[in-house]
Amino acid sequence: MRSETARVTFLPGGEAASVPVGVTVLEAARIAGVEIYATCGGKGTCGKCIVRIEEGAPGPTRPAVRPVRIPPGWHLACLVEVAGPLTVRPRYIVRAHG
Repeated sequence: MRSETARVTFLPGGEAASVPVGVTVLEAARIAGVEIYATCGGKGTCGKCIVRIEEGAPGPTRPAVRPVRIPPGWHLACLVEVAGPLTVRPRYIVRAHG
């Protein structure tokens, strides 16, 4: 049995990886060699890992531990899941090594 994967590309550098559908965008970034700034370690509490989906449709959003205010049109990378191919622009990148 083969699990479904989707290609996720990160801007501005173009790092990309095929990742299992259902992982978070933050997990996809790590697989692609992109370290998105997330001081809470991906728990959904700091609001630093915000990303804009440039192409594709985001998957389901996991419930937040506590409400975090983010700008309209942005998503928390640690909570939004990959459901299909995406092109993502993180607001803050620590480093990219793809």
